[in-house]
Amino acid sequence: MRFVRSPKPIARAAVALLMAAVPLVVAQPAATAGLVGPFAAELPSGAVSSKKLARCAAAPAPVVSLATTSRYVEDDPTKSAVDPARSAAYDAAVKPLRDFQSEVVGWANDGVRHPKKTQKGGCALVWVAAWAKAGALSALSTNQSEFNRDQALSSLALAYLQLADLAVEDAALKPAVVSWFRAMAADVVHHYDNEAGTMSRANNHRYFAALGVGAAAIAAQDEALFGWAMATLETAACAADPSGALPLEMQRGSRARHYQLFAAGPLVMLAEMAARNGRDPYALCDGGLTRIVEFGLRSLDDPSAVEALAGEAQIALPPLEKRGSLLAWLAPYASRFPESPAAGLLEKIGRPSSTALGGNLAVLFPAGPGVR
Repeated sequence: MRFVRSPKPIARAAVALLMAAVPLVVAQPAATAGLVGPFAAELPSGAVSSKKLARCAAAPAPVVSLATTSRYVEDDPTKSAVDPARSAAYDAAVKPLRDFQSEVVGWANDGVRHPKKTQKGGCALVWVAAWAKAGALSALSTNQSEFNRDQALSSLALAYLQLADLAVEDAALKPAVVSWFRAMAADVVHHYDNEAGTMSRANNHRYFAALGVGAAAIAAQDEALFGWAMATLETAACAADPSGALPLEMQRGSRARHYQLFAAGPLVMLAEMAARNGRDPYALCDGGLTRIVEFGLRSLDDPSAVEALAGEAQIALPPLEKRGSLLAWLAPYASRFPESPAAGLLEKIGRPSSTALGGNLAVLFPAGPGVR
């Protein structure tokens, strides 16, 4: 598998996608120089001594190679029927990676929640640096493992952005992490521009890929990678039909509603990246992103519009108090639009936390007036 390549192919890929999309609506330039992260919360900026870093537990063995396969029945064109045996095998194969992501993201969130306590944030950086130096996720052999890598990049790069202002005495630690992120992001761009299947190239897989690339771009201050992520956001906004349905997610049969809501997560986070870097993402394609969100929210109580497009009855969603992971994106959306119905719904769901979106989004996007 390719891993490190020169920045020139990245730039060409980004320019090609940007040329294919509708020009992004640009607001006034951001007041601060350089690319900035998507979070609304105040981020920690304390110091982590080498003594504190030395007390960190050793990072778990890095996952260098991965060969996961889909949990769905192999010949199901909608990828909506779960095969129990394949699902169990998938969960076992991906568990070490998911456990690592969860721990790092949890420590990063703790750093935001308790900015004066820098130990856990420092250990998160140590762990990610250990995987970076080992070339983790550099040998992927299946399309599913590519998607697992995309979500890993998203979660770890967003965790890093929460901790990027921490001062650490180890001068080599942060550059190693950023170099790894940039290498993975280059591979993501190459995969989706050249190898991904027709569906993955333009559905929720691409959106999570773009979120990871966007976060890596901010960490590395790489405008070309950031442009690729922003072009993906624009393409998604313009793909929504007049009702707000995402056509490729509507092809997921009985899980179409689930995947419409799932796809909204990386899109809302990408919109926060765009907005905090001088763009106006909610103006794209006559409010395409707003339509996507509102269509998903309407489907929670009445899935009939989804069923008409998908051609199947929709599987039941978890009870409201257990929808925190699927609907974690309500926190940044409600923070930006406190008068939206999303704000009221946010109060009813469980903790709005998704590792791939950066963790507990209620911590990272403090609620607007009257939300919490």
